[in-house]
Amino acid sequence: MIDDLPNSDVAAYRRSMQILADLDVSVVHPGHGHSFDRARLRELADAYLRRRASG
Repeated sequence: MIDDLPNSDVAAYRRSMQILADLDVSVVHPGHGHSFDRARLRELADAYLRRRASG
């Protein structure tokens, strides 16, 4: 997850990741790669939010 490009809005990205983590879905179809379940979506979003909280 890339949020360090010029003009990136990290606060907006964090809000989006929280929204994604809270979605009640069963299957996620990303723009690339294989589909995955809600548990994996939550795992990815939570990992990002933890990394941003720690620095």
